Amino acid sequence: MKKPLLYSLFILSFCGCGKKEQELNPDFTVGLTGDYPVIAYNDAATDTKIPGTKYTASLGVNKVDMTHIHVKMTSNFSGTTRTDDIADFELMRDASNPSLYAIYYRSSDIGTITTSEITIVDNTAPRNVTTIKAKR
Repeated sequence: MKKPLLYSLFILSFCGCGKKEQELNPDFTVGLTGDYPVIAYNDAATDTKIPGTKYTASLGVNKVDMTHIHVKMTSNFSGTTRTDDIADFELMRDASNPSLYAIYYRSSDIGTITTSEITIVDNTAPRNVTTIKAKR
C-alpha cells in the first residue's frame, strides 16, 4: 500500500514543475513616463490642429503613484511656449494586452497609453471634443 502512494507522490511532484508564469509588475507607470510628441491634436471649439506650420506640442507624463499619472501639455505657437496641466489620470491594465493601459478620469474611460503612444479624447464639454494623439 505504501509503494503506490509513494509512486503517486513522486509523479505528482513533477506535475507542478514547469515554467513559471511571468508576474506582472504592480507599478503600471514603468516605461510610461516621459515626453510624447503630439502627432495629432483636434480641438473642435477652437479648430486648432496639429501638426501645423506654427504649432508644436508634447505631452509630459509623470508618475503620481503606482497606478496614477499626471499629464501636462507643453505647446509652442509662433515661438511662444506654454505649459498647461491637463490632469491626473488612473491607469487600468488591459486584460488581453498587458502593455496597454486604459486612461480614466473621474471614472470615465478617456483614452489609452503604451510605452510608445498616448491617445486622450475629452468629450466632457457639449459639442467640444478634443482629441490628442502623441507618439514617441
